[in-house]
Amino acid sequence: MFPTTTTFTGYENEDDPSYCHKRVEIKSNIEDMLLDHESSIDWDSINSLFQQLTTLPSSPTPRYSSTEDDPMGRLLLGSLLSRNPPARTLQAALEIFPESLYRNPAAYFTACCYGTPELVAQMLQHTLKVRHNKNKNNSDEDNECPFPWILSSHVSVDGAKALLEVYPQGVLQKSSYLSSHSPLDYFLTSTEMIEKRTIDVTMWNKFKLMLVAAEYSENASSLPSCGLSPAHTLLKRILSCSDFWADPKRAQHCLWLLQQLRWTDQWVFEKVDQDGNYPLHVVLRRPCTKDSSGLVAARELIKILLKAHALSAQHQDTNGRLALHMAIENGWPCHDLLLSVFPEALDIRDPKTELYPFQAAATAHQPSTPVSSSTMLSSLDVTFELLRANPVHTTARFQVKLGRGVEAQA
Repeated sequence: MFPTTTTFTGYENEDDPSYCHKRVEIKSNIEDMLLDHESSIDWDSINSLFQQLTTLPSSPTPRYSSTEDDPMGRLLLGSLLSRNPPARTLQAALEIFPESLYRNPAAYFTACCYGTPELVAQMLQHTLKVRHNKNKNNSDEDNECPFPWILSSHVSVDGAKALLEVYPQGVLQKSSYLSSHSPLDYFLTSTEMIEKRTIDVTMWNKFKLMLVAAEYSENASSLPSCGLSPAHTLLKRILSCSDFWADPKRAQHCLWLLQQLRWTDQWVFEKVDQDGNYPLHVVLRRPCTKDSSGLVAARELIKILLKAHALSAQHQDTNGRLALHMAIENGWPCHDLLLSVFPEALDIRDPKTELYPFQAAATAHQPSTPVSSSTMLSSLDVTFELLRANPVHTTARFQVKLGRGVEAQA
């Protein structure tokens, strides 16, 4: 048998009925004013009602009960955002219902539909503050992306921009809602995005904003005078994936994204980063894959970059090296592509090794370094093709300079 009076932990000392009635009455009055679309809203009156709510005692932890609906203020906030409230009014609502935004993306969707970017930014600032206060002793959630739903069609481009301006590092933070991907990596590597292969204008513009936010968050303390360079960011992010070359579908998806970026914003491939490097330099500085299927994707990648900005093949990086020098050193199968746009590179020594390109190819693998027969044959093929491309180099010249180069490396 149950006792005649039942209490449950956490619900003792139920709110005074008169207090609950007053609170519900004020909230109802605010709702009625917000739902009246036939007349303009008297924001001063609504602010006054919110002020009255602040004078009523509130429970430390709002809860659902039989005496008050929507104690966290989520429904009221939704109605408020649908009328694009002034910043002062929104702030008053958030102070009274501090957790009305916490884990509530629907509020952001509403704000993107009816409000201004400034309103969205104000909301995120409040969310970050509440999250930080709730997790002072647990930093794990502070490292979670606060807006994993930014890719949703409900979030406008202006809304996404407002979110990223407040918290750009969020695009690089992982989220359990995105299969433990960050928003940017989800766009690049998730199975859902790879299989989709169609991107509308809104999604594409948000993707470009995420690239800018990623670069800004990584270089906020030393922004380059040349401005942001999203192509560099995209390439670095793609090549940092350990299994990029091993997954043909993922590689093709990323190459497709690069191709789209070239068609819509070719100018980003014509920019140098803060170190004076073009996108082509960023790629060729990294060792190339040895996987046969990956080599095909690698070659396609270089084709895209040369179509976007062929002149980058003749520009030197900050160390005075050409793209051809880096390609030979790191095993990229593209010497013919680079020479097709800048054949003069054959006669320019690599300042790092003091070798001509054909010499560097011949000495790419020293006898002391164990290499497969296929790798050695590939090196010899490159050497032969470079020599054939520039017959001016005589056998005597080859022997003298090759010997000098080997001595310099020893």
